[in-house]
Amino acid sequence: MDRGKTFESWFHLTGLNALVTGAGTGLAEPVAKGFAEAGATVVVGHHELAEAERVAGAIEAAGGKALPVLLNVADEASVLAAFETTKAKVGDLDILFNGAMYQSGAPFLEMTAAQWDQMHDTNLRGAFLCSREALKMMVASGRGGRVLALSTIGSLHAVLSGHQAYGPSKAGLNALMRNIAFDFAKHGVRANSILPGPIPGNAAKIDGFVQGKGPGQDPARAPFGHGPPHEVARMAVFLSGPSATYISGQNIAIDGGWSAL
Repeated sequence: MDRGKTFESWFHLTGLNALVTGAGTGLAEPVAKGFAEAGATVVVGHHELAEAERVAGAIEAAGGKALPVLLNVADEASVLAAFETTKAKVGDLDILFNGAMYQSGAPFLEMTAAQWDQMHDTNLRGAFLCSREALKMMVASGRGGRVLALSTIGSLHAVLSGHQAYGPSKAGLNALMRNIAFDFAKHGVRANSILPGPIPGNAAKIDGFVQGKGPGQDPARAPFGHGPPHEVARMAVFLSGPSATYISGQNIAIDGGWSAL
């Protein structure tokens, strides 16, 4: 038995097309790179084109295939334009990773309606717009597909004070993925949410665990400490590949045991 070839057949995305939103920063960037390393052609979407080009350039320099696109998920016109470009230059999508996110820790009694709306426009409305367009492709192609969302354990637990907008926006994202999983199973589409715990999205921020008060700051709640970003990328690759064809409609926490307490 050639075990190398066996395992490679279980964990690859060869020949698939993926779009990652918010891929120019945070935890979505290693997901885009992970998809490319697994063999997918990756559309790198970000609201700052220079950041999308940087990540796409790194993917191509490593031997992968990537297309940078300007994509502001909160702007429907921007979403439609990005998907038109994707269709024209790459083809139909097999994978969508909703990685764009916005987080603000404004105290609830001081939060403005504009701050609330901005959080939901990016985290939930943006995922709706991108998922809608991706599903159109997946249904029309007849190949099915995978729709994933970057959520947070803050969507299930009160992590920090002042996150009364962020947590609900991500909880809505979880519900969106579950409903997609249910309604589009007949088209061969799987949908899941990935819920990181204390995993650094970049050098300056930890997703869901920024400065503040609450159980998210209690070291005892994360017995394995802060986790590596590649854990999220590897889970995204696994859920998108041939080894996870029966996993759909799930909230999958990657939190080093944080939610065990």
